[in-house]
Parts: sequence; C-alpha cells; structure tokens
Amino acid sequence: MALMVGDEFRVEAGCGSYVDLSHPLSISTRQPRRQCRAARGANGPSAGFTFIELLIVVAMISILTAIAIPAYRDYLLRGKVSESLLFLGDAKSAINEFHARWGRMPADNREAGLREPEAVRGNYVRSLSAHDGVMVALMDLGKDSDQQPIMRTLTFRPWLNKSVSGSPIIWSCAEQDPAAGAEYQAQGSIAANPVEAKWLPSICRG
Repeated sequence: MALMVGDEFRVEAGCGSYVDLSHPLSISTRQPRRQCRAARGANGPSAGFTFIELLIVVAMISILTAIAIPAYRDYLLRGKVSESLLFLGDAKSAINEFHARWGRMPADNREAGLREPEAVRGNYVRSLSAHDGVMVALMDLGKDSDQQPIMRTLTFRPWLNKSVSGSPIIWSCAEQDPAAGAEYQAQGSIAANPVEAKWLPSICRG
C-alpha cells in the first residue's frame, strides 16, 4: 500500500517498516523492532512444546529404553559366556587325543591331561570339569536385578559311534542335537543351572 506523507513517498514493507522513495539517490528502510517483536509474539506460532507433546516424547523414550536395555544386557552376557568356549575348545582337543589313543573317554581332568577343575579360571569361568568325556564350564556372569550372583554352566557332550570303531567324535554344545545319525549316542547329560538360550553364543544354538 502506498502513502503520500508531505513530500515523502513511502511504501509499506510489512510489520510497520517502510521504504523512503522521496529522494532518487537515497533509499532507506526503517523498522520499529520492538513493535515487530511484540506483533510476532502475539500473533506468531509458539516456539516451545506443549505439555502433551512433552508427554509423547517421554513415552517414546521410555518405550525405547525398555527395549534397548534388556537387549544390551543380553549382548553383554553372551560375550561373557563366549569366554568359556576358549577353555572348552582346549579341553576338547585333549579329550579327542586321549580317545584316539586309548579308544575310550577319560574319567576325569587328570586322566585327560587337564588341570584340576578349580584351577581353570578366566574372567568369568570359575572351573572346568571333565567326567567320562563330558565337559562342564562353571561361570560367574555377574549379578541379577536382586544383586544375586548369576552362576551358570555350559556343557559340551561327546557323541560316539560305538558300532564302528575309529569313528570321529561329534561334539554338541548345551542342548544342541548334531543330527549325527541313529548310530551315534550322546554321552552324559546337561549339567544343572544351564545358560539360558538367549545368552548362548551362536555356535551353541539350534
């Protein structure tokens, strides 16, 4: 909208500002800043969050936390259980050698050439025992929500083919079924307090 005030010709530029075109070589812009800020504050959108928006954000964070924390805890516990595979792998090699030489399973750690059960320790492994070829690793996985120790076992069992002499040993971890065939039979049983399935390493699942 154009206005003629005296000898000045002004063109409104919005929010109370105008451009002075009265002099061809002098063009100036004036803007009452306080009035503009007041107008924007009264009529413009709010820059903050409403109470309902804040509640929605809090609810979303709570849901994500409830999902992420247990999943991360399971991930950490699987890492702790994986340490036992190193000790069990070494013991398995010793038992394989014993069986190949003598044609039977070692009765205990000493016969298998292993250290005493309590002498086998790691960051989380507290013992490793072998009885007739069945190996059991005892682990301390920390504390639960009630501050009680989480003591769990992981069992390695040999499957033997007694009908064919010299057949290789097939090993299974935890509740695994190696699908070795009807001629193979598992030796021993799963130890008490086994590791939960969700904490088992990937090679011990299925």
